[in-house]
Parts: sequence; structure tokens; C-alpha cells
Amino acid sequence: MEQLPTARYVLIYPCSEGLFLEFFSTLPTFQASAEALCWRLQCEECGRRFNSPTSLDNHVNSVHRGVRPFQCDMCEKRFAQKATLRTHMRTHTGEKPYQCKVCKRKFADLSTKRKHERVHDGLKPYSCDVCGKSFSQSGNMLRHRESHERDRRANYVSIHRS
Repeated sequence: MEQLPTARYVLIYPCSEGLFLEFFSTLPTFQASAEALCWRLQCEECGRRFNSPTSLDNHVNSVHRGVRPFQCDMCEKRFAQKATLRTHMRTHTGEKPYQCKVCKRKFADLSTKRKHERVHDGLKPYSCDVCGKSFSQSGNMLRHRESHERDRRANYVSIHRS
């Protein structure tokens, strides 16, 4: 039987010949190699990078191949991920398991609750590149940004009609 080297850290990842094991005696060298591995997993179609082969496969199948294996029993809508189907099912059941700590409003999914909580926190991470006005949600900022475009188009038309 083959003797494995003694090491404190082991990095295991798939390669073309099966599983590959790398052994490291120090944490910094292990971390550097693990970080380099993350950059090796890149989607050939769009260039996005992934930290695991499973994540890369899921991305390629759902985004580039349109694979949607999870189907809703109630409306036949299809989803790429089981978790997304579970969240969708709440539209049928009315379940809202996530509650705002401040106003107690309930939400069907965690990301919507987090967006809502920015209202109470005063966080406004999205700013208009034209006037600098800040917004708590990207959609609101994009809608606002469109108002600048409409104003610019209206101004262009009035200048050229004069």
C-alpha cells in the first residue's frame, strides 16, 4: 500500500484523471494553492469563475443550456435550482417565514427581506452617476436614472425644433 505524505492540510479536487490530492505542511501555502484552484474553474462561454466543479456545471447547465429540472406541481413553472422552486412554492402557499426585526413585516424570501431592511437601516448603496442621489435598491436607482435620460431626450428635441 502506498504511503501518503504527512501533512496538516490536504487539497482535493477533480482533474481529467480523477481526484487529485495536494499536501501542504503550512497554512499559507495551502491557502495560496486553494485560491489558485478557484481561478482555474472558469466558464468557457462567459468567463465567470467558480470555486467548485459542481458550481461551474450548475452554471453552464442553467445559464447556457437552459436546463430547468425542477418543476412546480401547481403551475408547471420550471427552475434550475431546487432552492428557487422552494421559494416559488411560497407564492402558492402564502408562507412568509422571514420577518423584519423592526416593523415585523413578513417576506417569502430572505433577499426581499434584506432589501426591505435597508429602509430602516438607512443604507443606500446605489448612487446615480449623473446627480449622485443615493438609493436603497438598485431598481429604484435605475428608474431614477431613466428620468435623466428622458430629460436629456426631451431637451434634445426642444433644442432641435427651435
